[in-house]
Amino acid sequence: MEPPTLGAGLVAALVAFVAFVALVAMIPSAADAAPKGSTQARLDYFVGPLVSGSRVVGLGGAYAAIAEGVDGQLMNPAAVAVRSSAFADEWFDLDFGFSRLQTLGGEIQLDRSPSASSAASGSATQFGLRLSFGRLGVAIHVLETNYDLEAPDDGGDLRGYTQGAAYGAIGLGWAFGRGEWVVGTLIAIGTGRIAQIGEGGGAVDFASAVAPRTFGVLWAPHGRRFRLGATVQLPVRMTQARAESFGGEPVTKLGERAVPTSIDIGGGLTLGAVWQLVGHAGNRPATFGEMAPPRLRWKGPPVIVATDLAITGPVDRGQGVLGYLRGVTDVSGEHISFSPRIGAESEVLERRLRVRTGSYFEPSRFTSTRGRVHWTGGADVRLSLWLDWRIGVVWDLAPHYRNTSLSLGLWH
Repeated sequence: MEPPTLGAGLVAALVAFVAFVALVAMIPSAADAAPKGSTQARLDYFVGPLVSGSRVVGLGGAYAAIAEGVDGQLMNPAAVAVRSSAFADEWFDLDFGFSRLQTLGGEIQLDRSPSASSAASGSATQFGLRLSFGRLGVAIHVLETNYDLEAPDDGGDLRGYTQGAAYGAIGLGWAFGRGEWVVGTLIAIGTGRIAQIGEGGGAVDFASAVAPRTFGVLWAPHGRRFRLGATVQLPVRMTQARAESFGGEPVTKLGERAVPTSIDIGGGLTLGAVWQLVGHAGNRPATFGEMAPPRLRWKGPPVIVATDLAITGPVDRGQGVLGYLRGVTDVSGEHISFSPRIGAESEVLERRLRVRTGSYFEPSRFTSTRGRVHWTGGADVRLSLWLDWRIGVVWDLAPHYRNTSLSLGLWH
């Protein structure tokens, strides 16, 4: 039997370290324990369906080891410094993307809440920009999501509650050597709002501290047909902004709802792998403008298969978002959640058309309901008009859930 290589040993040690850090981050600390006699809950802000760019959703979320483009920055921050094959020899590279997701139809369940019998709607908008200077990558990323629950009152006017959140991040990444190892982090702030719909409705704002929140690593050994990725997401806690900033008393009531003490996102760990079945011969070294090796020759439609396992930690005293908006207590996030994902992609026309499909399991954060399986798919088309534009479309279908998303960016 051949002795293990140094690269394999480094990978094993790194994976073990990442897993250890993530598991420690998922364990609630003593400071998170509920005060004695406290009955106020925290919102477990867990969005089960995928909320990301068109390529990520189309691949069923299996993206931690692909980690390319602005779509990949939230899935694995190493994407901030990862170069695609077409731009591996350039010292400077620019990428940006915009996408809009909207649920379709009237019987939408945005999570597996036990009280999710009535319709709700959801939307998400995100924008990302990345600048690469040699081995260094810097990026910004903004993601905004909304849950809406509206119902007519006796006078026919819409009444209800809405809960929205925004996530803003600055990304930093570095590629070692010729791009075989890449690491990255996101320094982020989370904000949230709970508001009443209709005339005279109030609102309560929440915010987290600005801090490094997500860490990612990618290993793409040169000439090999596989790559591995891992991401650690630290827990995020958003508390009432004015009460924290100005020393005021926190708001405890909003209409008929008791305001939660915080909006929480559980810590997480994602492990991913991708295999190149046909096409170019393995991972290509990046030169970052230092030299110009010959371009890879087209060898027919390349096909990749990617898999991920996303793990989300618990939230102490967690309550489901939609149940809260309905005035129902759905205990959420008591246990760790697991989401396996798989996707396949092919560039059927060289630098013109990419198609993909995937599937993922959306876990339930509630003990009384089960998760559901999603089927996803989509395509990107290249449009050369001054620049090489990427126009993407994607779908995500599951029982009581369907959405479509359009995206615009640069072709890489």
